[in-house]
Amino acid sequence: MDLFDILLSASFWAAAIRIASPLIFATLGELICERAGVLNLGIEGIMVAGAFAGWIAVWAGLPLWGGVAVAMLTGMMLGLVHSILSVPFGLSSMWWALA
Repeated sequence: MDLFDILLSASFWAAAIRIASPLIFATLGELICERAGVLNLGIEGIMVAGAFAGWIAVWAGLPLWGGVAVAMLTGMMLGLVHSILSVPFGLSSMWWALA
C-alpha cells in the first residue's frame, strides 16, 4: 500500500478528523472570541493545562469521567480569568504592542 492509497482511504480521514476534533473545537471557540473583539493567544495553553489537570486527577484516583470534569473545570476557570482580565480591565494578550 503506497502513500497515495493511504491518503485516499476513508479510515485515514476518519482518524484525522477524530484526532483533530479537540483542535477544531478550540479553533471554533477562538473564532467566536475574535468576532467579539477579544484576542486569546493562550488557547493552546488553556487546553494543555486542562489536559494536565485531568491526567493528574485520574492519576490521583478519580474515575475517567471525573478527570474529564476536572479538565473542563480547569479550562473554564482559566477562560474565566482571561475574560475578567480582558473585558472589564481592558487588558489584551498583546498589551505590549499597544504601548
